[in-house]
Amino acid sequence: MAITVQYHELSGSGQSRHSFERGHEDLRFFLVKWAERFTFATQIAGSAHPSLPYCWCRDIQIDPFMGDDSKFAAEISDALTELPAYTVDNNGFTALVRCQYSRGPLFGEGGAEYPWPCEITKPSHTAGTELSLQCRASSQFLLVTPGAARWDDNTVGAAGGQVPEEDSPACRLYVPTTDFYIDWLFVDEPPLDLWRYDLMGRVNDDEFLGSPAECLLFVNFELQPATKLDWDSSACWTLKTVFRERIIGDDGGTKLGWNHELRNDGIERVKVKDGDGNWANRYPTVDLSSMFTESSCASSSSGA
Repeated sequence: MAITVQYHELSGSGQSRHSFERGHEDLRFFLVKWAERFTFATQIAGSAHPSLPYCWCRDIQIDPFMGDDSKFAAEISDALTELPAYTVDNNGFTALVRCQYSRGPLFGEGGAEYPWPCEITKPSHTAGTELSLQCRASSQFLLVTPGAARWDDNTVGAAGGQVPEEDSPACRLYVPTTDFYIDWLFVDEPPLDLWRYDLMGRVNDDEFLGSPAECLLFVNFELQPATKLDWDSSACWTLKTVFRERIIGDDGGTKLGWNHELRNDGIERVKVKDGDGNWANRYPTVDLSSMFTESSCASSSSGA
């Protein structure tokens, strides 16, 4: 957003810090008319630092300044002559605006986006919101029936030789899983009905988050009140989601996921009867591609 009010950046501006854990940080100082302090803050909030990459204005502090700070005293008289005169109507103060630049999510146009691994496609989301990602690899152990496993020296199968006992380690199959934790930030209207009744407990009908069809399960979500740097309405929501990828096998290049299990003669699709008595996939498939789109209903986040 362009800055339309008159301002002066002080020479003490640009106190930077750089670390492996937090990246770039910088503190800049500005003088503006007291009556225009909020307009200036609104316009500079979320702006990119002029020289430091991945560094945005995320924290703003405004104080009345009357020229008695020795840190800026050498230039304050010249700075004030460049700004309009101050009257009793604006309390006789100049506004000293401290802008802290750092990494992190932002609300608004040109906001900061978190980086994503190239193998995990970032989902589309409503403009003005943001997504962050964490992953954790895990697993599950499947109990295989004795008829689905045999010892290597049993060359003629179960009828002609020994098979593992039910409690044998040979009847346990390690299946890798990956949990995806996606936080949806700065949401005004959460699509709760869609998520609760149409998406949760279902699997992807097409590739999503880089996971093949039917291999990603929408496990659960959590709704939390949150805030954003917005002078008109700062209340919003954060939705924390959990997806779990499970790939049990491969069929000619097609990954087999949540709707498949291992039986005596190999991996097979599982069917269950639905409410109408028809045979259907154990986990229904749904389109997840637009799930991070805000609802059209009006919530109470605006204070209504």
